[in-house]
Amino acid sequence: MPSLAQSLRLVMATVAFLLIVGCSGSDGPSRYNVSGAVTHKGAPLAQGVIYFNPQDGEKPSGYAAIVDGKYDTAVKGKGHTGGAHDVRIAVESPDGIEAGWTPPFKPYETKVDLPAEKSTKDFDVPGS
Repeated sequence: MPSLAQSLRLVMATVAFLLIVGCSGSDGPSRYNVSGAVTHKGAPLAQGVIYFNPQDGEKPSGYAAIVDGKYDTAVKGKGHTGGAHDVRIAVESPDGIEAGWTPPFKPYETKVDLPAEKSTKDFDVPGS
């Protein structure tokens, strides 16, 4: 049977290991910021949200708020992970609109290949 000192050393070693592993600073794959314009029928989209979902289904998604036709994952969102992504653009109800408000289009989806670096990508949502 191990002595109290040996048990204490084992506990301390385990705690030290967990602290080192838990504080390594890694929170997943690298993320890259993307910004650009979003238009619908050629006009800037007033407000909405854009999602960047990796097609491999393994990496985390990125997203950004769309304000006055512009988005930037570095300002209001989270960057993408690079590579093939499904992009989803949805309109949000403007403040003060009654419950019966209907968006000008259903969520729009497209596919893009995003570089593993900071980039710019514009989107034009076709008329519906």
